[in-house]
Amino acid sequence: GKDLTTNGNSETKGNSTVDGNATVKGNAAINGNTQIDKDLSVKGNESVDGSSTIGGDSHVKGNQTVDGTSTLTGDVTTGSNVTVGKDLTTNGNSETKGNSTVDGNATVKGDATINGNTQIDKDLSVKGNESVDGSSTIGGDSHIKGSQIVDKDQTVGGNATVKGDSDVQGNGHIGKDLTVDGTSTLTGDVTTGANVTVGKDLTVNGQANLKDTKVDGTLETTGNATFDADTEVKGNSTVDG
Repeated sequence: GKDLTTNGNSETKGNSTVDGNATVKGNAAINGNTQIDKDLSVKGNESVDGSSTIGGDSHVKGNQTVDGTSTLTGDVTTGSNVTVGKDLTTNGNSETKGNSTVDGNATVKGDATINGNTQIDKDLSVKGNESVDGSSTIGGDSHIKGSQIVDKDQTVGGNATVKGDSDVQGNGHIGKDLTVDGTSTLTGDVTTGANVTVGKDLTVNGQANLKDTKVDGTLETTGNATFDADTEVKGNSTVDG
């Protein structure tokens, strides 16, 4: 009906059932299995030399330190931040539903698929090829050290400055005025469906085939002029030779 105190060792070969509390002030060595049907509260440290199997939930109010490898076969859900002091290797897919912030470098050896928007506040360096199936909007300058090949139409809403040569192998359409500050060399034919205005001299090194030509000012020829058809002069005509 009262307390039982054992000063030496106590050995129980069969089952031992304790309906109340069991207090062990010293060490307790259990060579077999121990089944606890209710809660187990450990106020000090717990050391497990072998495996520990927990069929239900495990709640750790303090910090948990694992010196070895942790293998998790199920899902891992955390309601707080996760800090990884060294490398993080993901053999399968990695999905981030919220924001992802990388303070250092991010190296992706395989493909990266991003279904939403991506904002890069600093430089983006691509050592390989870049393929964009949709639209690409660049708010600042775009510097391309190599060649740029555009398979389809290219629309420039502002000014386009080309410091080097511009080679257009197909047709070129200019909807508005074309201003050339330097010399224009045209090796092929030039066809215009509208008027041509020349502000200064017009030099033709070869023959000029003109139909219905009107001269509002003076027409001066330094060489011979040959007219195969009739010539009509409505005003005065002066011939020095």
